[in-house]
Amino acid sequence: MKEYDTHSLYAHGMMKATQDGAKKNNDNRPFILTRGSFAGTGQYSPAQAHTNNERTWDSLYLGLASVLRSQMFGMPLSGTDVCGYKSGTDTVLDEELCLRWYQLATFFPLARHSQSTIGVRTEPYMFNTYKQQVLKTMHDRMQYLRLLYTCMFEVSDSGGTCLDPVHFRYSVSPNAYLNSLPDVTTQYIVAGSLLVSPIMNKTNNAKNFAAYFPKGQWVNMADWSEVITGSDGYLNLTVRDTVNVHLAPGAMIPFQDNSDMSIMTTADSLNKTIKLVANRDSNGVAGGSLMLDKGQTRSEMDNLLYEYYDINLQAKSIQVSGAGFNKGTQPHILDEIVVVNAADLEYITTACYFSPSSLTATMMQVSYDGPTKSLHIKPMGQTKFSEILNVYFSGKGDLNMCTNATSQSHSFNYNIDGGVIPLLNNTKHVSINLTHMAGTLDDLTLDLGFFDQGILNVRWSWRNATGKRFVTKVPDTLVNSTARDTSAITETLSQYVEIRDRPFQLIFKRRVTSTKYENVLSLQGFLYDEYLNWVNLIANAQASATEDSFQGIFGLGERASTDFFFKSGVYSMWNKDIDNPTENGKLPGKEVYGTHPFYMFKHAANSWVGVYHNLAQA
Repeated sequence: MKEYDTHSLYAHGMMKATQDGAKKNNDNRPFILTRGSFAGTGQYSPAQAHTNNERTWDSLYLGLASVLRSQMFGMPLSGTDVCGYKSGTDTVLDEELCLRWYQLATFFPLARHSQSTIGVRTEPYMFNTYKQQVLKTMHDRMQYLRLLYTCMFEVSDSGGTCLDPVHFRYSVSPNAYLNSLPDVTTQYIVAGSLLVSPIMNKTNNAKNFAAYFPKGQWVNMADWSEVITGSDGYLNLTVRDTVNVHLAPGAMIPFQDNSDMSIMTTADSLNKTIKLVANRDSNGVAGGSLMLDKGQTRSEMDNLLYEYYDINLQAKSIQVSGAGFNKGTQPHILDEIVVVNAADLEYITTACYFSPSSLTATMMQVSYDGPTKSLHIKPMGQTKFSEILNVYFSGKGDLNMCTNATSQSHSFNYNIDGGVIPLLNNTKHVSINLTHMAGTLDDLTLDLGFFDQGILNVRWSWRNATGKRFVTKVPDTLVNSTARDTSAITETLSQYVEIRDRPFQLIFKRRVTSTKYENVLSLQGFLYDEYLNWVNLIANAQASATEDSFQGIFGLGERASTDFFFKSGVYSMWNKDIDNPTENGKLPGKEVYGTHPFYMFKHAANSWVGVYHNLAQA
């Protein structure tokens, strides 16, 4: 075997030995930078420097290809020597070449300035013409560090790439590959969310250059008022002091505004608030992710002291979901949520968020910026990401999820038509017409009656069901919910329920004589449309654990829990068919396995209650 065939194994072995040594008696995460590599070196040193490059426009172009290849080889933390390492015979610095190199490297995970001791010096502070543009570019890079860091975390955990050629993410027409630069090969995609369009040749003071755009609406991150309508072709862009960056349709990214140039180091970024900037696609959907940690120790990762969230925007709501880590350990603060390209949201006036520990809405500030056509949703005070479960925003005519339960505009509440509560003393069935208090959902008809002795059936649907898609119920061949002959039943509805109005509530009475116990069950609001059937039910289980040594609810399926009976909390019948972690009754709910639409609880001594939801989706 020749040394020629095994030379790269030297670097591979060195990286493994260096990593092993760096981890001994040291909790810090090692940073190991290599020039040489072999297949699999990325597991020991994901950082690769492409050095000894020449200071030429051709080398600038080839440097992008080198970095993109390293991404595919499993070494994502890579970069070239900015402004070139070797100057050759140059005696005069080409400042524009160095500026374009800094702009190209804005999103290179490894961006360093390194050069030979031979030749003209290239430090930016020595520049005459482009010094300020390089400074702005350096500060521009700091705004996106959290995005890059999140992507690096995802790649280290699950594999993948953070920088891609455009054709890796989008269908590119063969006509996009030109015989001269610029063409689509001079651009790249960052974290699947940003289209970066560097300048790869001398501009000669030109004010515009051509860049390729896939189909969709692309928002300029330096000027949100500029929205590019891509059509799988080339459009002219303005030559800017910083590299042209456009937010992809359907993308949401973390962004730390550095227009004041206050972020000089990664340590500074830890103390800077984080924006979420979203650009919805043609379906009104945007999504992204966010990783939060302090970035220093291995134990922080090993002990799950980081936070990682999937964040999705759709239908005027934002869901912040995450599991498998210890929430609340990171101090990072949400600055605001910005929806760009949002002329259709100018009418939005209300926003709020719900936390994982409360069902009460916390109001947020809402503003719309006309010149940039952007909607801004901002917490009233300092709010950590771990404190947010859902964000809702609305305007006139929308469902308002943010008002209190007693508000006349609350989305979950209805009133009885005419305000007359029906008498229940001598009846076994009653039909009630309900009008939505906010006026944004269709009016309903609620039927209440006996299903059998001691069993009540509550059913609601649209008053006018023409053209509606009905929520699927369990077939009668499995569970027969068809009304039965109730002539033998001697009891009346008044013995079981109480009806209240403004808003409509259905109270199931206690079935014991002691006044010690509250009502058994109360229906205090619901939201019903073609794709959502939400019911606010409050169950009052036995108030004391001293009687028969029982307190709690059981049912809801094969819950993997340390307790057979569920304590006071919030539970869902919707599951992801995962048996771990166990349910604990706290929002947003743990993963569960095998849920069933039935539960029981002991209301009092010798008094039990069962609730069954006759929906196929439950």
